[in-house]
This record gives sequence, C-alpha cells and structure tokens, in this order.
Amino acid sequence: MEMDKATFVNLAPEYYMLAFFIHFEYPRGYYSEKGLLKDFTVPDEDSDDYCFVENEALRRQALRLLLKHNAITIIDDPFGPKLWQRGEGFERLQDALDNSPASSFYKARVSGEPRLWLMSALVKVNSTARALNITSDDFSAEPLDEWAPITISQSAPEVADAVKELQAATMRRRAAGLKAGIEHPGAAEPIEP
Repeated sequence: MEMDKATFVNLAPEYYMLAFFIHFEYPRGYYSEKGLLKDFTVPDEDSDDYCFVENEALRRQALRLLLKHNAITIIDDPFGPKLWQRGEGFERLQDALDNSPASSFYKARVSGEPRLWLMSALVKVNSTARALNITSDDFSAEPLDEWAPITISQSAPEVADAVKELQAATMRRRAAGLKAGIEHPGAAEPIEP
C-alpha cells in the first residue's frame, strides 16, 4: 500500500508514541533517549544492529505529542541527556488510545504481543519514512484540521462594504417576504449599521 506524505505524517508518530509507552513499562522513575534506543535495538543478521525507533524526526514528533497531552515531563540538563518521566496525563492518554480501535495502541494490545506487533509495524513505518524522505521539517507546519480564529478589522473598507451588501440583501429579502405575505422574525426591527 502506497501512502502519501501528509497521511504518513498524521499516522506514523503514534507508533513511535507506543514505543515510548512500552519503554515506560519498565519500573523506573526516569527514562532517557539512550535507554529507548537501546530497548528498541536488536542484532540484525544482515548488518550490525537494527533500531526500530531509528527516525529522529518521528521520535521528536512523538515527544511533542506526549508533551502536548501532559503524558510526559522532560528534565533538561545543560550537559547531560534529557530525562523523561511519566506526566499527569500518561494514564489518561494511554486509556484513550488503548480503547480506540483505530489506534495502534489498541491493535498492539489486542494482538496479545504488543511489543512484537509494534516492532513489526515499525519496520514498515521506518521503510515508509525513508521512502518519503521524512524529516523534522515535515512536522513543523501547523495541522490543517485545527481551528484558529481569523482577525477581521471592523474598520477595513472591505468589511464595511460586505456589511452594507449583507444589510441590503437582508432588506430585499424581507421586503420580498412581506409582499408575499410572509412575516420574517425580526422584520419590524431595524438593522443598524
């Protein structure tokens, strides 16, 4: 199945998020990227090692999403590696994803072997990421499906013209309705500019 870049960028980070969640199952208070990489690297027959979470851009995006949902907190150090720990939203996010049939979390859980299911999926995620040349830049744009307000200057000439046209159209519509004997709600109320 061939996948376009936009679809991949939307779906793939969740698989890397699942790797973080599986890594966080080990009973430690703090976790590091080095530990995650070590946990998901295995000897490969054809080469030295294979890292299932090899794509740095996907790891970074997964971290951003985990932070966004308060699932982790990050402890910075000026010289040492960053440390992660579970955040307040960790359990809530895990429950939501574990119970959503469309989620990789759900599919991994119902497989009975979450780690093996994920590793199999990550092989395909990584090969698709390489084929699509996925980089951090692919995740820097704001998502298209999030709503953001538009600023409209009430004093702009275009806005004033649009308001006048709308008022004129409303008056024509009301007048046509009155001629036809149809009363519109608010017909007796004047429209103020």
